[in-house]
Amino acid sequence: MAPRAERRVSAALFDLDDTLYDHSFALESAVAELQKQDPRLLAVPLGVLVSNDQAVLRDVHRSLVLPKKVTLPESRVLRMLRLYESLGIELSGSEARRLSELRRAAYLESERPVPGARSLLEELRSRRVHVGIVSNNLLAEQKGKLSRIGLAGLLDSLTVSEEVRAPKPDPQIFRLALRRCGRPPAEAVVVGDSWKEDIEGAQTAGLNAVWFNRRRDPRPSVGNPARELASFRPTAKAVATILGARARTG
Repeated sequence: MAPRAERRVSAALFDLDDTLYDHSFALESAVAELQKQDPRLLAVPLGVLVSNDQAVLRDVHRSLVLPKKVTLPESRVLRMLRLYESLGIELSGSEARRLSELRRAAYLESERPVPGARSLLEELRSRRVHVGIVSNNLLAEQKGKLSRIGLAGLLDSLTVSEEVRAPKPDPQIFRLALRRCGRPPAEAVVVGDSWKEDIEGAQTAGLNAVWFNRRRDPRPSVGNPARELASFRPTAKAVATILGARARTG
């Protein structure tokens, strides 16, 4: 039997939130400001407040925003109502709206790329690697984030679940991203922080995967061949890990 040949990775497809865009930092900053502005929250440990906020955001985003059952502004008010409800605090509709606007402003003020992301993308592009985004969100929302943190000009493609009405880990979104970059699955690698959505989703669609594990969580599947990164720094190491995630084809 002839030896199996390696295919060069020529496309890197990144998740956005908490992979290139530091969502956790902005969220924690926004929740801390919310606590600072509302005395009723001072008795709640910040960690609990952040955890509840993340859980509410995740649920509303998946069940209502992505299916377009509510608009983004409506979802922010709803999330505030549910957050306070989870803490046993009554909140009127007008209060929820005011606090959601306060939280949103604090979130926007804290936006930033994940440390090392800009240098990583610049280096990949200098090597003529196609750099794209594959994200579970709305197109306008993700375009705004990329523009505000200054990464929009470093991308060759942007694919979001809104376009296929099927969020990761559904293979449809990965297939659309592949069509846009014009590469076969064996030459593409997905880099993302969610094991189920990014890693298992990519692998199901036939792509390579690199798990971006900033929190250094335990590996969900020891036997899974996905490579792992805890940081995009130093750039050379991150690039080597991403471009070294090669599939073998025969």
